[in-house]
Amino acid sequence: MKKQVFNPYLPSYEYIPDGEPHVFDGRLYVFGSHDRFGAPFFCENDYVLWSAPVSDLSDWKFHGTIYKKEQDPLNQEKNPLFAPDVTKGKDGRFYLYYCPCNTRSIGVAVADRPEGPYEFLSHVRYEDGILVGQKEMDPYPFDPAVLIDDGKIYLYIGFSPDPNWDFMEKEFGKTPLSSGAYVLELNEDMHTVKRGAEKIVIEDCPDQGHDFFEASSIRKVKGLYFFIYSSMNSHELCYATGQSPIGPFTYRGILHDNGDIGIVKEEDRVSYTGNNHGSLVEVNGDYYIFGHRQTNYSAYARQGVAEKIEIEQTSPKAEKKTRKSKHSVHPGLGEEGKYHPKGSGDPLPDKTKLTFALVGNQNSGKTTLFNRLTGSSQHVGNFPGVTVDRKDGVIKGHPNTVITDLPGIYSMSPYSEEEIVSRNFVLEQKPKAI
Repeated sequence: MKKQVFNPYLPSYEYIPDGEPHVFDGRLYVFGSHDRFGAPFFCENDYVLWSAPVSDLSDWKFHGTIYKKEQDPLNQEKNPLFAPDVTKGKDGRFYLYYCPCNTRSIGVAVADRPEGPYEFLSHVRYEDGILVGQKEMDPYPFDPAVLIDDGKIYLYIGFSPDPNWDFMEKEFGKTPLSSGAYVLELNEDMHTVKRGAEKIVIEDCPDQGHDFFEASSIRKVKGLYFFIYSSMNSHELCYATGQSPIGPFTYRGILHDNGDIGIVKEEDRVSYTGNNHGSLVEVNGDYYIFGHRQTNYSAYARQGVAEKIEIEQTSPKAEKKTRKSKHSVHPGLGEEGKYHPKGSGDPLPDKTKLTFALVGNQNSGKTTLFNRLTGSSQHVGNFPGVTVDRKDGVIKGHPNTVITDLPGIYSMSPYSEEEIVSRNFVLEQKPKAI
């Protein structure tokens, strides 16, 4: 394929999201998951690979399938292979890290060339043989990223910053896992843990929306370590920098957004949005950010996109400046704030029923919050005219309240039945608070 210099940068029939770009031996390779057009879920196809010479980024070559789902011994049901990453080991071979859906494991495959074919090597495990993801409160094994730096091998994994997030326990019915981003150090064999998980700390994050959600990626740029991730807002790739590959990192901003949100108001966005995953790469002194965007009005048909960016000269010394803790005044009672009496502002009449809606992405902790607020005071039914579950409840100790746990929604421009239900509830029912 020659002279394609627009996004998506691969042919229109190809769906390679979650792109991790790496330059090996004069070629730019993009390792990603593999969506299938019309599929009901993410990453339904086997891993394939495309590359281009660094001298001509319009000349993309297809290398075919490099790894199949069933090559992993724990994945004989052929569950989807989520976002991978690849590194060149100290032995000159290439190591592919990935997480099959529903296995609570991190697989490692190895090949003699970047384009494979890759053969299963092992799962990432502790010295006692137990797989990472199997011990109580382990990091959630998801979206691995790998970096070899100064002779050490670092592996990054994790999902969701919400400490009350209960998706793992509900889905697997097993030992609960820890939320957030983590880094582990591996032994020379590339799959045994040398040093246990340390939580990634991102300082100065402006709000929860820009906090880590998924899609860990790590790069070393001009002497600084760039931790790149998909935020709680889902559609954007944020980044934080630090002096050490294990942090702490300082929040710096947004590198890529598949809906242009943050530049314009959401209702004026240039595209419908969904999740995002990608990273940085340097090619001949220039920097590019790779990500993906949704197509065909589906969350499961994502295509890779890339843009050239400029990185200002950064000095590691700038990271050393002393930082003072900041305390913001809370507008409510009991946290350095003041009490707001009912007579101030525009209070609601007495005995008004307060209606609340829990709105957010799938698996973002809404149901956990709903259960804690309502306890056993819940009612499960259906929304009118559809077979979508509806959960209503009364907040414990407050009989004049009704709270509704809405289906997950990524934006107010929905395409699934569940998202339409959530949007219509917000617009038509007009809850008092969201």
